[in-house]
Amino acid sequence: MSEFGHQVSVKNSSVEVTVAPELGFSLTSFRWRELEILDTRLKADFLAIRKGLGPLILPHFNQYAAIPRIDKRAFPHIPDLEARAVKHPFQHGIGRYVPWEYAVDSPDGGVVRGSINGGMTFKGYSLAELTGYDFSASVVYTLAEDGLEIAFDIEGDQPVAAGIHFYYNLFEKARAAVLLPNCSDAGPARLNLSEPIDRGFALKSPGKKAEAVCELRTDRYLLLTCFPVGGELEGSFDTLVVFCPAGGGFACIEPISYPVGEANSKRRFRGSIRLQLAPPAAG
Repeated sequence: MSEFGHQVSVKNSSVEVTVAPELGFSLTSFRWRELEILDTRLKADFLAIRKGLGPLILPHFNQYAAIPRIDKRAFPHIPDLEARAVKHPFQHGIGRYVPWEYAVDSPDGGVVRGSINGGMTFKGYSLAELTGYDFSASVVYTLAEDGLEIAFDIEGDQPVAAGIHFYYNLFEKARAAVLLPNCSDAGPARLNLSEPIDRGFALKSPGKKAEAVCELRTDRYLLLTCFPVGGELEGSFDTLVVFCPAGGGFACIEPISYPVGEANSKRRFRGSIRLQLAPPAAG
């Protein structure tokens, strides 16, 4: 057994993903045509506080019920978070800090299913206690040709949120850029990642359901992050967060299921994110 605990891998002719169910059902590897897309230099941060590699966001994102009263000695990641001025002990949701139940359809089928709920326990506490409300969540990873789909189905007694927080290796950061989707409040802007950024972009609803596409351009690969906007609220992503700090060699492209910074009213969310990889784009 590795330092990530028991892991499961699925692959097809182009893509291979490895999932650590015991560590928040996170991705620990995302390989495309033998190229590792995740920034593996962040492994130590991932193991300590789930910052790095491929963690999930759920059932909240910087918007939660009262901070739980817990014995911090049971959760050694909390002092590390506090040292980084993070006040909540389960930043971005309890989902990334606890073991998940899981099943693999088959390695050749390329599907890994995971679930947690408020009735499950971790270190003597129910997940509902640690979250501040009862909830259920399922996530399905499905391989596609040159890509991966992440499907969420989350429900809670209070509003819930979902998203991904994958740390992508930029390789040559000075040459990397993000092209925002047309529906962002900044329009189809180009963000050069040589400059640090940590910003949420509101997504303008087109009324009927449509697909938003955000491009991450590096000199080794092109990554398209595709997700639904508009249509039914329960299936629409409302914010796109782009995170690329000074001094880091990675970027996070994070569709979030509600308007970050505003009231969240969604007690049910069912939506998917599709990641599509291709050779580097010119320009």
